[in-house]
Amino acid sequence: LNTPNVQTTTGRPRFLAQAAATTTSAKASSINARPPHVVAKSQPGSRSTSPNSMKSSHYLSAALRTPTNARSKIPVGSSGGSRISSRESSPGRTPVSARGVGSGNKRRFGRPYGGYRGPGSDYGEHVRRVSGAWGADSGDDASETSSICSERSLEDIADVLRRMQSNEWTDRKESLASLYHMIRSGRTFSTHELKRLTELLTKRFYDPHSQVFTAFLDVLPEFITAYKRELNEWLYTLLTRLLIRLGAPDLLDSVYKKLKTCLSIVNTSFDVHAQFTVLIRFINDNSSAPGIKAKEILLKYLQQIIQQMEPVDISNNADIRIALSKIINWSSEPKSIEMRKAAQGVILALYNLNRPEFTLMLTALPSTYQVYTWSLAFSKTLNILTQILDNEQDDIMYKVYSLRIIRELLTHHTSLFMNYIELTIFRVLKAQSEIESEITRSAEQAAHAAAEYLPADSTVRVLKPIIEQAKYPMNQSAIAMLQKTIELMNKETCIELMPEMIPPLLTVWDVHSHNLAGGESSWDSETSSVRKAAVFCLVSIYLVVGDSLRTHLHRLSASK
Repeated sequence: LNTPNVQTTTGRPRFLAQAAATTTSAKASSINARPPHVVAKSQPGSRSTSPNSMKSSHYLSAALRTPTNARSKIPVGSSGGSRISSRESSPGRTPVSARGVGSGNKRRFGRPYGGYRGPGSDYGEHVRRVSGAWGADSGDDASETSSICSERSLEDIADVLRRMQSNEWTDRKESLASLYHMIRSGRTFSTHELKRLTELLTKRFYDPHSQVFTAFLDVLPEFITAYKRELNEWLYTLLTRLLIRLGAPDLLDSVYKKLKTCLSIVNTSFDVHAQFTVLIRFINDNSSAPGIKAKEILLKYLQQIIQQMEPVDISNNADIRIALSKIINWSSEPKSIEMRKAAQGVILALYNLNRPEFTLMLTALPSTYQVYTWSLAFSKTLNILTQILDNEQDDIMYKVYSLRIIRELLTHHTSLFMNYIELTIFRVLKAQSEIESEITRSAEQAAHAAAEYLPADSTVRVLKPIIEQAKYPMNQSAIAMLQKTIELMNKETCIELMPEMIPPLLTVWDVHSHNLAGGESSWDSETSSVRKAAVFCLVSIYLVVGDSLRTHLHRLSASK
């Protein structure tokens, strides 16, 4: 109704063509309704004025969104009188329904358009999900234009696939650029096309030309993001190729950053359990021989994936056990410290993810693997146990169970304590100073296990400063532990260690007896028990070495 009347050479208003169009068939009226000589102003958005400047669909899409086209100046009849004359000269133009152009400013292509669209289009990602669907209105004209667009799109993807296989690097680079714009414009690929694309893109991981490889790394994130739901079967190839390329030597910083970006996109686009399965399969694949750097990248990424998993995502099966045994071997790689650290990080991550399942996996491995793996997990375990003992807010039973666990570990895994002897003894003796009887009883049992299973010389060297410097009741507990250690010694070992054991015992006895420190001495029962413990310990030494003890008692008075 707002379209202005444009006078023809005969003086007849153009809007009469619309009335004439309603009385004849759609095709005949669209041809005859317009006089042979029409003089009209060039209007913005008019398609009849540009038969010689065929624009691509990018420009058409942009034009359709301009305010000028919100209200078309072209009169619209039932069959659209100006459509044929303006479009017959532009068969390559992206088809648009005539009703979509002539409708009011509240109707702009209400249904999604699945064809090639320009940058900046606001159509949703769901358009890409409909394989082979091209948006079109119903009717003969819409079917015709949809067919033209489909044929054009098939030619485009066929040309991209052909050029991607070319021996000329320029063709391969141009094909990747075309593919990039297709993906960004929402181009939909069929299942067969996606399969061919993944096959050809896999070869680009090892493209010899740097410019082609760089263009490939620009396309890959867009391709993964747009079609991740259809690429699950390609995940193994995609992920392993990325890890291997990241482990290649002498990578440029720009290439390395692009590869890391692609790996990050993979991490967020696919299920973590599926990625974990792929990585385990890759580790177990004997045909693959990644280098040390690639193994390091693989292990670091595997640790990242494990930290994102839930405990139920891991189970004790043969594949994981085989992979775990290989990772344990990699953790002792002499050529790379970083690789050893990465392998140890994976083992600890598995242990933290699901400790019961991890323990079951270890029991199925040879003893050498069990010992090594326990050594990696032991430090964290012992740290947790000692934190419980130090925390005054923890429940009594937590401390009791922690001491029982330490006792069992001392009994069955003594070798794990070789680097933690001082820490273990100190924490156990400190626990014996607690008020609760259940805690002190469990601590005494743990101290007896330490005296029995830990090396005697190391135990004596740790106990000596505690006996000399600690206060009651910790010093008395240390003397009692030393006595237990002496009772389990042979004569040769005891004679060898007497110069280290006897002086602190005599100091305790002499200080409390003669007040050599010059201060006020405490003659209460606690002090008496410490002196008594020192005497009993000296008696135990005598029972082991006999008269050899007398040479170390010359500082004592005759009565003593």
